[in-house]
Amino acid sequence: MALSRLNTLSTYQSTTLTATYTFDVGVDVVGGVSVRNIRGPNGLIQDSYTSIPDSVMDDISTAKSLTKDLIAETTLETGTATFTAQTSVVVTLATPLLNTDYRVALAVDGPVGIVTSKTTTTFTIVLDATYTGTVDWAVLQKASNTSMLSGSVTFNNTATQQAIVFSAPLQSSSYRVLLSADGYYPVRVLSKKTTGFTIEMGISLVSPQTAVVGFDVFV
Repeated sequence: MALSRLNTLSTYQSTTLTATYTFDVGVDVVGGVSVRNIRGPNGLIQDSYTSIPDSVMDDISTAKSLTKDLIAETTLETGTATFTAQTSVVVTLATPLLNTDYRVALAVDGPVGIVTSKTTTTFTIVLDATYTGTVDWAVLQKASNTSMLSGSVTFNNTATQQAIVFSAPLQSSSYRVLLSADGYYPVRVLSKKTTGFTIEMGISLVSPQTAVVGFDVFV
């Protein structure tokens, strides 16, 4: 059984000196943004004669970016892959994506897993040992470059820990962090605070080795 998001709808209000406007911003499963249901002082705007003030148009543009940022850390699709004395399983997505610019978080008891061969319709879960059992997975949408809640860090031979600092403190430290590593090495989250957290790698790298660890924060 798999669950996928088809559409996210947010309603905004823009107030000028003399009037109030409301409108809906929708984001579909592949990140397409649409604006609809624009209402002014006289109700729903359906004709070609009613004008919209510049300030409201600016607010609509801001709302489009804000809505994409608000859902940037949500999962696009989740599911479970079944292994039977296997080291790899190909997962087929229920809804094709527009590109391969996504991450996949894995949850498995025992072996260490990574994701390879990403396409818009499939990806492959590869484990470091033969395994019989299930692996839970979640496809994470790429966050916008300005989002403080998602990103990646690169480790080298100089340190096994890296601190992630939020651009603005959260209200509490009871958030979840999903990590996605690009190789067979253990990573974990340490010292969660409202201002940020620390990622620790379970091995020491040798120059010129590097490792990339993606993170997604859910509040």
